[in-house]
Amino acid sequence: MSRSSIRTPPWRAYVTSDMADVAFGMEAVRRILKILQGQEFYEAISRIPGYRVKDAGVIKTIGEVFRRSE
Repeated sequence: MSRSSIRTPPWRAYVTSDMADVAFGMEAVRRILKILQGQEFYEAISRIPGYRVKDAGVIKTIGEVFRRSE
C-alpha cells in the first residue's frame, strides 16, 4: 500500500488543528445529557429520600434557572 493511498482518520485532523478538545467535549456532553434524560437516572434519583427529579438533562438559560416561581 502506498503512502498516498492511506487516509487520515477524521479525529487526527481535529487533534492536529487543536479542535480535539471541542469535539471530544461535545461528545461527552451528549452522553451525559442522554444519561440525565434516561428513565434509569430518574428512578435512581427518585429512590433517594429528599430528592426529586425535575427537568433532568434539560438545557436552560441563566434567566430560566434563576427565574422566581410565581
